[in-house]
Amino acid sequence: MKCFRMILFGCLLSNSLCTNHEPKVVGGTEVTDRSNFPYQAYLLYIDTIPYCGATIITERHVLTAAHCCFPTASLAQPSEISVVTGNLDLNDRSNVKQVENIMVHENYDRYSLYNDIAIIKISETFQPWTNNIRPIHLNIDDVDSGTCTVSGWGTTISGDNQMHHKLIYVEVPIVEKEKCRSTYLNAGISIGENRICAGTFGKDACQGDSGGPLVCSDKLTGVVSSGIDCGDAVYPGLYTEVAKYIEWIKLHTSDTTTSSTVASTFSTSTSKSTSTSTSSVSTDSTENSTNSTGTTTIVSSTPTQSSSTNNRMAFSVVLLTLIKIILVFYNL
Repeated sequence: MKCFRMILFGCLLSNSLCTNHEPKVVGGTEVTDRSNFPYQAYLLYIDTIPYCGATIITERHVLTAAHCCFPTASLAQPSEISVVTGNLDLNDRSNVKQVENIMVHENYDRYSLYNDIAIIKISETFQPWTNNIRPIHLNIDDVDSGTCTVSGWGTTISGDNQMHHKLIYVEVPIVEKEKCRSTYLNAGISIGENRICAGTFGKDACQGDSGGPLVCSDKLTGVVSSGIDCGDAVYPGLYTEVAKYIEWIKLHTSDTTTSSTVASTFSTSTSKSTSTSTSSVSTDSTENSTNSTGTTTIVSSTPTQSSSTNNRMAFSVVLLTLIKIILVFYNL
C-alpha cells in the first residue's frame, strides 16, 4: 500500500544543496512575475532552512499548515521561525520578518491531520504593500469544482530532498468531495469534512509546499496539507479548506488588524460554509468544529507522537542541517 504522504522532507545539508534547477511543484511552471503571487510566503527555520509555505492574509499574519509549526519533534518557538516574502528565488532573503506568535488550531490532530491550520503573527508589519507583497482575499464559500492554482518551492517527487530555487505554480482541478472521500476510504483513510481535494496525474503539490496557498478565483481557498505520493493518478492532494475556518481566522487576527483591513481580506459573498464532525476510519480522533473559538495552542503545547501519515513539509532538512552545524562546530 502506498504511504499516505505528509509533505515532510526537503533540503539537504546546506543552502547550496537545498536548491535544484528542475521544476518542483509537480507538473509546474516557473513564476517569472512575482506580482502575480504577492501573497506567497515561506517559512525559515533558525533563519537558515526553508521548509514550508505560507500565505499573507493581513498586515501581520500569515496562514499556514499546523504541521508546519512542528519542524522538529516539538512545537517551534517564535524565535526559531521567520517569514520570507516578495522573492522568486529561494535564497533571496531581502524581506524577512521575525515571528511574535504561533497559533495552532486547538483541535489539530497530528495523527489524522484534521484541522491542519495555523496562524503566524509577525513582530512588525508587512506594510507598506508593494506589487510583490500583498495579502489575499479569503474564500468563504465551499468549492467543489473548477480549476485552481497551487504554488511553492517544493519538490516534484514524493520523498525527494531538494527544494526548487525558483517559485513554481501549477493549475490543478478540484476533485468532487464525495469521489475523493470514497477514494481515500479505499486506502483506509478518512479525509473528514473540512478538506478540499485537488490535483490529477502529474499535477500536484509536493514536499516543501506544505502550508502554501491553493487559490481559486483569486481567493485563498485551501492550505496545502497532505496526500498519497505526489501527482498520483488515483489520489489527489488534500488541502485544509479555508472557508471552514473563517470565524477562527477572524478571531485570531483581530487583535492587530483594523476592522477595515479585516473587511478587505475576506470575500464579500453572503453565504458561509458550516462545519460538521465526522468519525475517522483510520484513527480514533474526530474532526471537531473548525470555527471554534476555544483555546488555541500558542507555542506551549506538547505534541503527541507523529503519525505514519505523510504531510508536505520539508522536515529532514531541519534534522540534517542541525547535524551538520554540530559537526562543523566541533570540527568533526
